[in-house]
Amino acid sequence: LQCFKDRASTKFKVVMRLAVVLASCAPVVALVAAPSRVTVPRTRGVARAEPATDVTALASDYASSVAANVREAIDNEEPGYQLLVAGQAVLILLLLIGQVPLVGDLLEFVAGPGLVLAGGGLIVAGALELGPTNLTPFSTPVKDNELKTNGVYALSRHPMYAGTLLGGLGLAVVSNSFQRIIVTFVLYLFLDYKASVEETGLMEIHPAYGAYQTMVPKLMPDLASILEKDDDDDDDM
Repeated sequence: LQCFKDRASTKFKVVMRLAVVLASCAPVVALVAAPSRVTVPRTRGVARAEPATDVTALASDYASSVAANVREAIDNEEPGYQLLVAGQAVLILLLLIGQVPLVGDLLEFVAGPGLVLAGGGLIVAGALELGPTNLTPFSTPVKDNELKTNGVYALSRHPMYAGTLLGGLGLAVVSNSFQRIIVTFVLYLFLDYKASVEETGLMEIHPAYGAYQTMVPKLMPDLASILEKDDDDDDDM
C-alpha cells in the first residue's frame, strides 16, 4: 500500500510540474507576442525620452517567478490545495477543447432533454399541488387562497416558475440556440420580479409566509439541502 501511495505521489508531482511548464510559458507567450520594446511617450517640449523597458526580460522574470511559486507550492501545500489547482487546470483545458471525454453524451442528455423533463415535471407537480382553486396566472392571490408548503412546494416556493426556466434552458441546449439562452435569462429576471410581487400579497394573507421564505428557496430547489435531508432520513432509519 505504501508503495502504491509513493507511486501515486510521484505521478501527481510530475503532472504538477507539467503545470509549472504551462504556467511559465503563458506569460512568456503573451508578452513576446506584444511589441518587443515599450517606450514612454515623449512629452511636448522635452527632448529626452524615458528608458525603454525590455519586454523579453520582463517575460523571463514573470516565468521564473511563477515557476518558483508553483514549485514551492507543490513541495509545501497540502494535497487538497494542490488538487484544486489541478482541477482548475483540467476544467479550463476541457473548456478550450469543447468536449468532455467518456461522459460528454450523458452531460448533453442531462443538460438538454433531462432539463426539459425535469422542468415539465415541476410544472405539473406544482399545478397539481396548488389545486384548481388557487391556480391563477396573475400576481394577485385568489380569494380564499390556501398556503401550500408541502410536496414540491417544500423544494421551491414557485416550482412552476422554476420548471419553466429549467425547461427553457434545456430547450436551448437541445436546439443549440444561444438566443434561447438569452431569452431564458431575461425570463428568469422577469419571473423573479413577478414572484416577489406575488409574495408581497401572500405575506398580507398568510402571516406564516415569512417563516416559509426562510426555509424554502424562491425558485430553484437547493440540491445540497435535499441531499443532506435524505442523508439525515437514512441515519434516522
